[in-house]
Amino acid sequence: MRAFKKSGHRIRIPKDRARIAIVAENLSEVDAFQLEMLLIYLHGRIDNGTGILRNLTDGGEGTSGTIVSSETREKLRISHVGVPWTPARAAYKQSAETIAKRSRSLTGRPVSEETRRKLSAQAGWKHSIESRLKMSRAKIGYVPWNKGKRKEICLLGHTKVEGNHGMICNVCAANRKRKWRSKHKVESK
Repeated sequence: MRAFKKSGHRIRIPKDRARIAIVAENLSEVDAFQLEMLLIYLHGRIDNGTGILRNLTDGGEGTSGTIVSSETREKLRISHVGVPWTPARAAYKQSAETIAKRSRSLTGRPVSEETRRKLSAQAGWKHSIESRLKMSRAKIGYVPWNKGKRKEICLLGHTKVEGNHGMICNVCAANRKRKWRSKHKVESK
């Protein structure tokens, strides 16, 4: 399912997801490598002029199970010290303990007056009139994907009654009103 990941790849995901073909699922690592080699052989590579794929190798040389020495780990650690945060570095899920530690370390931290001024200036920021006009012109001729499509059932699967044009049917609307009235202790009419 690497084809659906955005970070860590030189090749962009196609906008038309139908162009992504999942050929096989739940393969062992060895079978996956063999299938990769076969598909690269059949379709060819762009870099060596044999086909259409952007692979830079003939496949089959995965790195799982590689044992990294402590020296290499230390070199990698040192190379990442001082490197600014990027979405690619944040792709891994942090534990609740790590998040709590960071929260405690930042709580009560003094913020300079300059930083406060910058943050307050950003709070009420709006696009200029020129920018808004440019964005408006760019939307001319754009048709939303759901323009003219009408949903005949509500989000909970109830059949909609003629004349109700929202995403909620009369049944759901009545239930919602009933719950609101009971919560706010309003007498029904």
